[in-house]
Amino acid sequence: MEISNYDDWNDGLDFRPTYSYFCEKCGYKGTFLKKATDPETGLSYTIAQDCECKVEYIAKMRMKAAGIHPSYRDLDCKKELNEKEQQALDKFYDFYKDENKIAKNLLVYGPNQSKKTKFLAVASKYLIMKSLNLTVKYITFHDLLLTINKTWKTGDYSEVEEFYSYDILIIDKVEAGTHFVKQNMNMVTFNSIFDKRDLEQKPTIVSCGKLDDLDYINLDAGRFIPREMK
Repeated sequence: MEISNYDDWNDGLDFRPTYSYFCEKCGYKGTFLKKATDPETGLSYTIAQDCECKVEYIAKMRMKAAGIHPSYRDLDCKKELNEKEQQALDKFYDFYKDENKIAKNLLVYGPNQSKKTKFLAVASKYLIMKSLNLTVKYITFHDLLLTINKTWKTGDYSEVEEFYSYDILIIDKVEAGTHFVKQNMNMVTFNSIFDKRDLEQKPTIVSCGKLDDLDYINLDAGRFIPREMK
């Protein structure tokens, strides 16, 4: 597989890559034509479909843009996620895609060493591979509060406003003891991100050690589909 301009990607919200792709295994551009049949009319038609190599490559690039650590980008979703975890993510995704349903947030909780961060990384790749146009952002709770705290000092809210725009926002390591939680205006902004995303049907994935952490940051557990990690 030969790829040029591997790093020539826009890490902002506009995920239109400028790269030259050639897949030696599957053919030019990694895209092939596939015949399909309309189940209602029985008519045949032709669709263009990307090969698995190209889908994997694009997923890795989107994970890079999302801010996910390089060590997690090569993980195989099918090997890392069991059947129940895949079903939970499918349910989460279906809520997101169905305009007639209220988008549900996903809560991943459990003690240290329960591999929550790894699960979030694999989950993001799994969701991206279901829809390559999906925009995802990964950030730790501490770094998010640092960003919010900076806006109060500079008056520039553009970085915070970006969190409203991602299709899926992943906030890792929510902890009650984080220093910036004590600053009330940070939490007002933090909760406004959740409220606005809920109104716009944009789900958020959160990880924390225990459910009590949500009470400390004024988030109702009822807003989430829970997933316990052990």
